[in-house]
Amino acid sequence: MTYQSPLVSQLLDQMKERSIPLEIEISDNGAVEAVNYDYGGSYVLSITFIHPEGDIVVGVDYPSRAERYEITAEQLATVPYEKLADLATEYTGDEWRYLDGCAWLTGQEPEAVNCFDAEGKFVKATTELRDRLVQWLGEDDESAFEDAELYPEMSEGLVGFAILASLPPADVKRLGLKVGDLRGGPGGGCERVIFRGDPRLLEATLRRRNMPFIVSIDEQSKQIEHQLFSRLVDRDGAG
Repeated sequence: MTYQSPLVSQLLDQMKERSIPLEIEISDNGAVEAVNYDYGGSYVLSITFIHPEGDIVVGVDYPSRAERYEITAEQLATVPYEKLADLATEYTGDEWRYLDGCAWLTGQEPEAVNCFDAEGKFVKATTELRDRLVQWLGEDDESAFEDAELYPEMSEGLVGFAILASLPPADVKRLGLKVGDLRGGPGGGCERVIFRGDPRLLEATLRRRNMPFIVSIDEQSKQIEHQLFSRLVDRDGAG
């Protein structure tokens, strides 16, 4: 696979349960996109693909702070308070040791807010203090999706990333598939898989690789696509 994404895996796993391919198209700017879709669904960030055999909802929920800071369940259970606090502050990127309080104590009783002694070191750990830190790390991190670039493939263009992830590198190169930013410039934020070739060639390749997608093309093009598909099969058989 040439592209990795949990959203791609969700889409492909759900397509395995369906016998009808998902209809896709090539937009005027060359983006590979789903034909029928709607934003929103059962996740915090999600997109719904309209399918004859039932809607396909793909998305993500808020991660916990521990998940975002890459702190494991084993560490939450066994690491001493001081080291666990170090891990928490390391991944936030903030200099908590130089502030008057810790993020996990915000909103607590005033006498419990300051978790540093006069020398600027963490106060001696107590069970209550460690429990509060573990609780804080287990809470949803609602700031996780403030970066619009976190899931750039979360759009009708997700189908293109699924194709890019599934086709052999030789097919990707032959088709000229590549990731591009439709907005361009430093702002970016609208990534799609771009295909500049004949849609019939992409359709023939998807059929040959038993991909769960079908390119929306007119009837005359379908006849030409069938000929291309036959040639590809004959070529593979001869090889």
